[in-house]
Amino acid sequence: MQFLTFLAFIASCSACTLVGVHARFCTICPKKVLSYSLVNQCLKASSGATKCSYDSQETKHCTYDSHGDLSASSISLCPDHQPMATIGACRIC
Repeated sequence: MQFLTFLAFIASCSACTLVGVHARFCTICPKKVLSYSLVNQCLKASSGATKCSYDSQETKHCTYDSHGDLSASSISLCPDHQPMATIGACRIC
């Protein structure tokens, strides 16, 4: 039983290491920006940035840093700040 607990601990540490220190949380993307609806959300493991895409080609997007602050966008009215969620809420890009 102790071995299984230890194995689960090692697996969880390895997953955190793969994602990186900055990626413990991800930004919760707005469901809509202007008239565009959210179609994809993912976390860039290298930077901890969350990309929120609002069309299938990902040309309309809002990108948030690892603190939930807007860092780049192609849509003029992306919110400046968004709340954060635990890493399990976002998939890795």
